Amino acid sequence: MMKPYLFFASALAFALTSCLGKSDMPEPVVYDDLNITSTTTPKEKPLGEIVTSKISCQLPNTCYSFSGFEVREIGNNNVEIRAKGRNTAKEGTTCAEVIVPVDTVLKFKPVITGKIILKFYNKDVHFKSDTIEIKTAS
Repeated sequence: MMKPYLFFASALAFALTSCLGKSDMPEPVVYDDLNITSTTTPKEKPLGEIVTSKISCQLPNTCYSFSGFEVREIGNNNVEIRAKGRNTAKEGTTCAEVIVPVDTVLKFKPVITGKIILKFYNKDVHFKSDTIEIKTAS
């Protein structure tokens, strides 16, 4: 009894996707690693306050835009951070081959006291680490 429904659903899916032209399909979004050039993180902060780390990075050309950060906790209060960007140019667009500097911030609110090590990466190469001590609020 399920076979007619399965066939109908398959035929409907095929008919709908057959109607879409190449220009109707969205391009996949690919996020590339950006080069981080400097970071400034406070040395200590009271528990419960927002930590703001100032980060400078570079876009590889004028067709890229800054997208945000990939942040991964790797255990023992160690955090890996990578800046991400994406190429926003349409096919056939010419991009000026100049490095574009971007100044931005990463904000987070720690939930435990102790040292947190922020490890900044350019692709798979460790750029630098900033250590912040989260202290009990007075």
